[in-house]
Amino acid sequence: MLRSETARFRNTTRALFIEALIQRSARLLVTTPTGSGKTLAVAYPYFAEPAGVSVLITPFQSLKLQAIERFKLANVPVSLRNSHTIFTHGIVVFSTEVAARDEFATWAISNAEVANISRIYIDEAHQLLINSEFRPVFNLMKSLSGCKAQFVLLTATLLPRYEEELVKRLNLIPEHFMVVRQPMVAWRAALRVHGEPDEGSDSTASGRQDQVCLDGRR
Repeated sequence: MLRSETARFRNTTRALFIEALIQRSARLLVTTPTGSGKTLAVAYPYFAEPAGVSVLITPFQSLKLQAIERFKLANVPVSLRNSHTIFTHGIVVFSTEVAARDEFATWAISNAEVANISRIYIDEAHQLLINSEFRPVFNLMKSLSGCKAQFVLLTATLLPRYEEELVKRLNLIPEHFMVVRQPMVAWRAALRVHGEPDEGSDSTASGRQDQVCLDGRR
């Protein structure tokens, strides 16, 4: 797929993600850390099936420009559009503001109906739950739920307990989604609190340090 006999996936999570993309066996909710290659993975299906369009919706201008640069370096046809138009192959990157318009939903649904659009990726999908600025825009994207394309929700920070809520907020059905989650790395942080010696304490207590350990996942 990457036109190299020595190419390998970074990990089994990435391999599972790409396999599910190519097979289009289910809609996907993908949670992997920042820097794990989610954006570039959007381009992988192009090498397997050059025909058809993938739509990438992202809320941040910096991410749009970064994605376009990475796709170009991978020799994948990519366009940034602020309005709907006709495309036949490659990746088209839209802002969430454009994707929230009724005419965009009409365009996406009609093109997916005739298989011109294969996949719709929503990047930083967790912003729907945590960012009040983007919430109204994401809510307007509910009309896309009638689209027959494969939906792929991308996020780096969504906790498992919010997965179902996120899918439902987009008027989609959780049972239709396959969750791909990269195992989190355990971390242990120690917070040292420097305290003043208690009045009347001996010299060994001077400069006492209390250590608080925090266990979690990232």
